[in-house]
Amino acid sequence: MRRRAASLITATLFAAALAGCSHGNPIWGDPEAAPTSAAATAEAAAAPEATATPRSTKAQAAGAWKPCGKDCADVADDTCDGLYAARANSRGALLDMMIQDDFQIDQNRIKDCPRFAADWKVALAGFGEGTLQVGADVQPGKYVTTANLSGKKVLECFWERRDAAGELLGGDTIASAAKVTVTIKAGDATFTSQGCGNWIPA
Repeated sequence: MRRRAASLITATLFAAALAGCSHGNPIWGDPEAAPTSAAATAEAAAAPEATATPRSTKAQAAGAWKPCGKDCADVADDTCDGLYAARANSRGALLDMMIQDDFQIDQNRIKDCPRFAADWKVALAGFGEGTLQVGADVQPGKYVTTANLSGKKVLECFWERRDAAGELLGGDTIASAAKVTVTIKAGDATFTSQGCGNWIPA
């Protein structure tokens, strides 16, 4: 009985203390709280102002980046982790991400994670769908779709080459294929593709 009575008294005192936190308790700086002494006020004025310590960032020396390993759930704010997560999926996914510029990577940022530098150079010469100007948007050469690098198929892929007068020079529509290869020639004015995905030098 005594222990139970003591527990009840302790609980009552604790509840009263909590209630006092929002009703004139000087600990919480309530404007209705009892005024502090002059000595305490002077001591508070002399104390240095507290500042929040910023959270650490992932800023590292060039090439010092370490992959996020198995915990790559939140990679949106880190280019290297984003590329690492894509490469863990497939090389095709990595190249697609680079060609689409999902992480706005550039020659300075790639220095932070140099293991992806070779793939980035390939992606720089790659391109996506739409109508492109030969010599400006895309250079003459042989290109292949990236789908096969992801273990996927190209479905309903349409492509064509035209000259400056708009005359058709070549084209095809592929219903299904592991990969599609095209050769863009120096005399071509435009190259158009739809449903083929991204292209890289073959």
